[in-house]
Amino acid sequence: FGGSDYLNWILPVGFIQSAAFTGAATGVNLARDIESGWFDRMLLAPAPRWVVLGGMIASSATRVLIPAVLLVVIGMAFGLTWPGFAGFVISLIGAAGLATVMAFWSCGLAMKFRSQDAAPLMQSSGFMLMQLSAVYAPIALLAGWMQHVARVNPFTYVLDAVRAPYIGSITWNVLWPGLLALSGMIAAAAWFAFWRIGRMNEA
Repeated sequence: FGGSDYLNWILPVGFIQSAAFTGAATGVNLARDIESGWFDRMLLAPAPRWVVLGGMIASSATRVLIPAVLLVVIGMAFGLTWPGFAGFVISLIGAAGLATVMAFWSCGLAMKFRSQDAAPLMQSSGFMLMQLSAVYAPIALLAGWMQHVARVNPFTYVLDAVRAPYIGSITWNVLWPGLLALSGMIAAAAWFAFWRIGRMNEA
C-alpha cells in the first residue's frame, strides 16, 4: 500500500496480537489462582491490593517485550525495513501498553467470574478488537461497515502509531491519537480491575 512492502505493513500487527494474548493469559492465570484459593492468600499479604494487582499487570507488560523483540529480529532476517531506534521504542511501548490494557481487562473479568470459564471472553475481547481495526488493509479498502467500526476502534489508532515507522515516518499527527487511545483504554481497564479487586471479599 503506497509503495511499502507488505511485510512492513503486516509485521506490526504481531505486536498487537502478542499484547492481546499476553494480557489475556494473565487473566486466565489469575482465574486459575482464584479457583485454587491461592489468590485469597495473596490478598491476605501485608500489602495494598493495588500492589498485588499491579505486580501481575507489570509482569504482563514485561513479558510481551520478548516476542516483540524476536518479531523484529526475525522480520529483519526476511527483509523488514529497520524502523529506526525511535520506531523500535514506539513498537515496544505499543506492545507493552496494549498488554497492560488486556491484562487489566482480563484480570477484572477473572475477579468478576472467579472461574477459568471466562477465558474465552478474555481471549476473544482482544482478538475481536484487533480484527475490527485496519489490520490487513487500510481503512479505505475495508467494507463499508468495517470502515465505520475501524474508525471508532481505539486499537486502530494504536496500530497506526506502531505501524507508522515501518511504512513511512513518525509524525505527531499519527502518534498522538495512538497515545490518547492507549491512555484511555488503560484508564478504563484499570478502573474496572481495581473496582473488581476491591469487591473480592464479597459473596
